[in-house]
Amino acid sequence: MDNRIDCVMLAAGESMRMGQWKMILPYRNTTIVEQSVSNALEVCNRVILVTGHRAVEIEELFAGRDRIVTVRNNEYSHGMFSSIRVGAAEVTSSSYFISLGDMPLVSPEIYRYLLTFSKNDAVIPKFHGKKGHPVLLSERTRSFLLSLSPDETLRTVIAEFPSLAVPVTEKGILTDIDTPEDYSNLS
Repeated sequence: MDNRIDCVMLAAGESMRMGQWKMILPYRNTTIVEQSVSNALEVCNRVILVTGHRAVEIEELFAGRDRIVTVRNNEYSHGMFSSIRVGAAEVTSSSYFISLGDMPLVSPEIYRYLLTFSKNDAVIPKFHGKKGHPVLLSERTRSFLLSLSPDETLRTVIAEFPSLAVPVTEKGILTDIDTPEDYSNLS
């Protein structure tokens, strides 16, 4: 197994359902996005952090931090897949994760566990039958992903390749912070 692995982490959205921008909301002794990045960096060689809305704030927050590369999606309003494409274009590892910047409960153990299945083209964690993030993808998926229009979805990529849904015991793979209620329930 390749010891180097990139994580494409999305932090480009406007947080419309939240009513305020969620990426830099306080969480524990840091922010939501910093905790998400920190968890990924315990396993991943690099985090490719895709910015968009309020990009300068995220870029300044992570400026000079080792192993974090920020890339800007100027067309983030086209949706999440446009950001996935921007991040995937920067991947240099043979396998890579797609993760979300508003999921601070995805533990490093989840990333490690999913890597044990890295011989598969797509590995998706699931908790009580529901699929979540991060998603681990093989190098084979990348050129196909990059060939798609920004209006597609990650499901299009996963449908094209053999995938494996892996049961996990952590609900954090489903816990993204989309609403004020989600944030108030964050532990």
